Amino acid sequence: MPFRALFRWTQSSIAHRFTVAAATMALLACGLNGLISHHYLSREVEEGIRHRQEARTALIAQRMQQSVNMLSEALDEVTKNPLIETLIQGEILNSRLLRDVLGSIASSKQMLLPIGLYRIDGKIMAGTQDSLPASLAAQSWFPALARGVSAVTVEHGSDRIWVALPVVGLMSAQVDGAVVGVIETERLLRAARSATDTLTLRLEAAGMLLAYSPGSQEIAEPLRVRQLLEVETALKGLNLVLESEQDVTLAMAPLREHNARTLAATVAMMIGVIIGSILLGRSLSRPLRALSRAAQQVAQTGSVEVTLPPPGPDEVGGLSRDFGVMLRKMGELTGGLESKVAERTRSLEEVQSLLQLYGERRRVMIENAPYGIMSLDEDGHIEACNPAALKILGRGEEELLGLPLSAIAADPQRITDLLQQSALDGEEATGHELEARHAAGHLIPIEIALSKVRDGERWIWICTLGDITQRKQAERVKDEFISTVSHELRTPLTSIRGALGLVDAGKMGPIPVAAGRLVKIALSNSERLVLLVNDILDLQKIESGSMQFDAREVSLTEIVQQSIDANEGYARSFDVTLHMTGDVTPMQVFGDPNRLMQIMCNLISNAVKFSPKQGEVEVSIENRGRLAMVSVSDQGPGIPANFRDKIFSRFAQADGSDRRAKGGTGLGLAITKALVEHHAGRISFRGREGGGTVFQFVIPLMEGTRSRTLPKRRSGGLPRILHVDDDADLLNVIATVLSFRAEVVSVRSAAEAEQALAESSFDLLIIDVGLQDGSGLRLLHSPVQGEAPAAIVFTSADRPAHLGELLDWIVKDRTGTERLVAAVNTQIDRIMGSETNAA
Repeated sequence: MPFRALFRWTQSSIAHRFTVAAATMALLACGLNGLISHHYLSREVEEGIRHRQEARTALIAQRMQQSVNMLSEALDEVTKNPLIETLIQGEILNSRLLRDVLGSIASSKQMLLPIGLYRIDGKIMAGTQDSLPASLAAQSWFPALARGVSAVTVEHGSDRIWVALPVVGLMSAQVDGAVVGVIETERLLRAARSATDTLTLRLEAAGMLLAYSPGSQEIAEPLRVRQLLEVETALKGLNLVLESEQDVTLAMAPLREHNARTLAATVAMMIGVIIGSILLGRSLSRPLRALSRAAQQVAQTGSVEVTLPPPGPDEVGGLSRDFGVMLRKMGELTGGLESKVAERTRSLEEVQSLLQLYGERRRVMIENAPYGIMSLDEDGHIEACNPAALKILGRGEEELLGLPLSAIAADPQRITDLLQQSALDGEEATGHELEARHAAGHLIPIEIALSKVRDGERWIWICTLGDITQRKQAERVKDEFISTVSHELRTPLTSIRGALGLVDAGKMGPIPVAAGRLVKIALSNSERLVLLVNDILDLQKIESGSMQFDAREVSLTEIVQQSIDANEGYARSFDVTLHMTGDVTPMQVFGDPNRLMQIMCNLISNAVKFSPKQGEVEVSIENRGRLAMVSVSDQGPGIPANFRDKIFSRFAQADGSDRRAKGGTGLGLAITKALVEHHAGRISFRGREGGGTVFQFVIPLMEGTRSRTLPKRRSGGLPRILHVDDDADLLNVIATVLSFRAEVVSVRSAAEAEQALAESSFDLLIIDVGLQDGSGLRLLHSPVQGEAPAAIVFTSADRPAHLGELLDWIVKDRTGTERLVAAVNTQIDRIMGSETNAA
């Protein structure tokens, strides 16, 4: 609650927000400064305390070292004193004299620690203090002295350290006694520290506490310092360590007092900042409150006559001045606002009227269009259609709406293929001929075009269709007429050509020059008519499958070279040069040499006709692995864009007038295409860089034990299936399962599948989408021998939404191979059934 009230208070005024902001920043600055100063000051104070403690500890340790080292030196001097040896070896023991000698040695070393001289049996002979024991024979370490071994021992349960050295006679070289010193650690510790020292001291030897001297204060938070005593050789093994302690809390008391004073000063400064920020915030917000009241008055009354704070040089004064200018402008604009609103309203009404007129015109245009127009959803279902489409199909609008477009076609798969091709390739809309089923039940030929467009947030199809019944009838009449005329003209033309040839050759006797010229003209035109008739009959034979082919293994390289030689004279008549480039190594193909020569002559003569004078026609042959590619390029004007899709049609010429400059029947490329495809090849063309056109075709090369007959669709026997998948194990399994019902050709890439389709015919395709060299769906558009085979997609990917139900799509992971085998068996039954019915 206090925080919520503070938030509401800060939101009520700029002055309040300024106050809170200033106070917060001051608090953060002071707090940060206090933390930093406390951190560094605390560290410096603590380091100073530690340094002082280390120095005091080192001083005490130095005093203790001096005392211990003096003891060691005194003991050593006793063992080496000849008077001591003499007194020990004498028969009469002079204890007083020994004590005096020991006392003089102790006095010379200024030491307070007691030392004594003992016989070898452990009894005391003399000592500097009466506190020394009369006998040390019971001590466990004393017998080792008789063997000449020194002893340094900490007495358990007491604070004493015994230091004993053997006394060896100079003459006898035997141990005659021992000199023993006693270090009373408690006394040593008290003697080493000063009377004013507050440290708590501990003396340890080999990890055992020897002496403890408490300080004058109890320790809550200790600060410890350890110091190793540096003593003489006899005592080094004890590892005497002095440890000191003091209370850090008491040592840091001055710092806490300093922090308290700093906190008080910070609080006082904070109060001053808050008061100052409140006063300054009120002063700054006063003109803003006046501007706010003026704005509220304008909003409530609509009047621009309000009282504003006087303008000044600061930002608030500038805001007041600009607000006054704005009010004056508003007053000026308000006067003409109504007229402008009325004018704008009239403009909007005119635009709305134009939009309605445009929409009405578009509706009238679509409804009265002479061809059918349909709108389809993304899955190919009909959403709307114009009256022309209803008239062509003979159906009502309610009957068509919601149906898939494939439902109107005699071959629904054809519509499915067109939708799929447009969805995958994104090609521009082009016309396709097919048959639609009329409501009356009969079939009508139509031309259909599909294009995919975006309608807001979704994709739709625009479909146009036209009834081409009359055009088909005209084409059929034309074909029948041409066929009839061709057959009927062939015999008389042969007779006329033979007769003219005899006359021209002078077999009938000499004729006048003028008549001879007319005979030559007649002979030339009769030969042209014979060629036309032969071309028409050849094309009909190819299309009907009745043309005979003399297929055998031939050298394609030799045929290409022979065709160039055969057309040299023809090219010279046009002032055109022929030359061959590319790979000239022999390439063996299986085909009819005469028909291959006809293909080459058609392409070369066509290129020569359209080449400019002194131009060049380039013929090349190239080995493309399993294919041979032949190209013929010219330097002519190229093929017009509007003629490219009709280039291989019958009687097709870019110049359609009766007086064609280049001559020809218009059947050459149509015959060429049919002959290439009969040799399991493909023909295409493209524009040449720099001008001109390149025609090229590919046909399979001979390899291994290739069949000695041209590829044909199976007649009888097992159906042929092409299975493409990059999983070798799956290919083997499917081939084994289907081996009793079909001939299965297995390949592992799209390229191999395209090659197989180009070389031979198949009844069914089994396609995997995700292949290493691309999507297997592209095989649906590859050139094939004969009729396009049915297809089944067997892949691990889900069906794309835009394909709808266009393909028999089986997902591997969900069905295994059982559903695939069942679908293939269904297709095999259909294929075998259709052949039985045909028989």
